[in-house]
Amino acid sequence: MAEGLNLTVDKVRTLMKNLEKEGVVLCRKGATKKGVWEIKFE
Repeated sequence: MAEGLNLTVDKVRTLMKNLEKEGVVLCRKGATKKGVWEIKFE
């Protein structure tokens, strides 16, 4: 994800934590290499 967004891994972690605080949940579905990220709004 970090490579695709051209960000550092630490920056992506920070952004994901901020999204979780706002009620957005990121879930990994599927295999490690062929899986996708799913976004759920609570």
